[in-house]
Amino acid sequence: MGVGVGDVVSQNVIQLSTPLLLTQLLNYLEKDDPPVWEGYALAAAFAVVPMVGSMFNQYSMKVRTALPTARVVLARRASHAVADGTVETAAWCRRAT
Repeated sequence: MGVGVGDVVSQNVIQLSTPLLLTQLLNYLEKDDPPVWEGYALAAAFAVVPMVGSMFNQYSMKVRTALPTARVVLARRASHAVADGTVETAAWCRRAT
């Protein structure tokens, strides 16, 4: 099963955000009198970015796992329906895939 466009975009955005945050942190540390709120915002961003990346990875893994499982379930239903002779159910299973 292939990787979706959303997965690639989210992974690239998360990978790109870490160097950008590091650049902002270095700029913040070089200032003579930096505002405190900016430091807190950077600290929060350093905490939030990995959590968001982890959530995207967990969600994409659940989707990648669920889709093949659904295909197997439909294939089993179709094969049992054909074996039992219930043509209506077998036709429904073929249309759903």
